[in-house]
Amino acid sequence: MGTTQRYLNILLALQTDTAFDRRAFAGIAACAHAHGDMMLHIKPRNQSFDEAINAHDIDGIVLSSDYEDVVEEVIATGKPCVNVANFPAGHDRVPMVGTDDGAIGTLIAEHYLQRGFRHFASFADIGVPYFRLRFEAFAAAVSKAGFECHIGPTDARWGAGESGAPWETRAGKWLGSLPRPLAVMAPYDAYAREAVIACKTVGLRVPEDVSIIGVDNDEMLCMTIWPQLSSVATRGDQIGYDAIGLLCRLIRNREAPPAKPILVKPGEIVIRGSSSETAVEDAIVADAIAFVRSNAGVPVRVSDVVDHVAVSRRTLERRFVAALGRNIADEIRRAHVDRARKLLIETDLPLPEVARRSGLIQQQQLSRVIKEDTGQSPRQLRAAYRLS
Repeated sequence: MGTTQRYLNILLALQTDTAFDRRAFAGIAACAHAHGDMMLHIKPRNQSFDEAINAHDIDGIVLSSDYEDVVEEVIATGKPCVNVANFPAGHDRVPMVGTDDGAIGTLIAEHYLQRGFRHFASFADIGVPYFRLRFEAFAAAVSKAGFECHIGPTDARWGAGESGAPWETRAGKWLGSLPRPLAVMAPYDAYAREAVIACKTVGLRVPEDVSIIGVDNDEMLCMTIWPQLSSVATRGDQIGYDAIGLLCRLIRNREAPPAKPILVKPGEIVIRGSSSETAVEDAIVADAIAFVRSNAGVPVRVSDVVDHVAVSRRTLERRFVAALGRNIADEIRRAHVDRARKLLIETDLPLPEVARRSGLIQQQQLSRVIKEDTGQSPRQLRAAYRLS
């Protein structure tokens, strides 16, 4: 007579109304499927942790919360738990697998700097720890490049401030007082959405006057406003996958919790209508950049760019350096590398095909430029963005 297989019963306490938690669930489900010996149970909102645990003989919990009282309630159950919300202050009590918030701020700053922006701003909800980490990293990267990051009004974001004016009006007036073109980092897509509305309130054009990038790539927020929002794609799927893998080790192997939070790098910036690809005021240089980026999938030579804009190479090189601090060849290389990174991360195309579609011709050239740009081989870069 065979023995009955013992499944692990895992309770999922997720905020399924957020895009991040839905992606985390997808990663959790993928890991559970790979293991083949887990049963996943969704905790109802109106049920206590003790009630849910008793109802399903729960072995461990995947939590998504940065509220102290919720964390304390989970600790009181005595069950192993891993938190996928960015709550590093609670890691010593409940292990955390989450987003590398500093990397998010740096990624947005570098994106803007590479495109020639010189004026920067952010809405920083200092009361939310992981929003603060995103803003601080953004401001630090901007400052390191020699520029100032302006900080916008954050009090009473959804209502009237001390002046009695709605947040959108106050924020719009503040944005209108700053030099343009302006590069804005919003620490979350809801902020980015409100920033677009604030711009419209005072007649600022998005992205021509104000370029806006949010965080989380929540399509319900990003794609229900015009222009649609550009946003950093956080890796909720990888975080969920890693979190439940850690939870299984805590339960079955009695493994000691990690000393520090496990942080997952963000994905790429998903470009939509709210962010400008260039902040260059020189029309000829802007035209040249647009030509290079629209042809990133084919081999492009400096002479091709010169022919397109119909000025001398010397003149174009001089104006390029004045506007961006780099030459035409650097811009061509950057466009090819950006396209190669996107194809490596978002597709399963063979490396020779990635090279061809990136205008790099040969796989050896692809390997060299990706290694120079990221410190990783193409295969290592691709593996870093795949579920473990």
